Amino acid sequence: QIEALEKKLVVFDDSTSTQVAVVIMGSLNGLEVSDMALKIGRSWGVGGKDYNNGVVLLIAKSDRKMNISTGYGVEGALPDVTAKHIIDDVIKPNFKGNDFYRGIHEGTDAIIQSVKGEYHIKPKKKHKDSPLITFIVLIISAVNFVITRKISGEGSR
Repeated sequence: QIEALEKKLVVFDDSTSTQVAVVIMGSLNGLEVSDMALKIGRSWGVGGKDYNNGVVLLIAKSDRKMNISTGYGVEGALPDVTAKHIIDDVIKPNFKGNDFYRGIHEGTDAIIQSVKGEYHIKPKKKHKDSPLITFIVLIISAVNFVITRKISGEGSR
């Protein structure tokens, strides 16, 4: 699994010059996960100085925290909102089922797709309002309309 993941990331680096590093550690020792990911990215030189197009996926198992940190060169293709979506909707569901490799594999696939411009966040299904909520909103709107007309003087003649 490690070899397959590493091969995928090396092929991506070779074809795009964008580096993705997956870091799994026990504890953050009180540090913020985003600060630690940024620190690792800088100290390891992920993405290189010339392009700064690296991505660090940091997983702190004991602390149950993770972060996707991007260099300036890829933050347009992989903005924070997309990184959060990848963590919440791609990686975490697999981790809850104790399939850590699948979470990392699918998470790195999503990161790669995002950097290539091929990953799109799927809108979440909206819950239909119940008839009671719709009725209450209509009543409140009607009362608000009547009060507004009275205050503005249009209702009194």
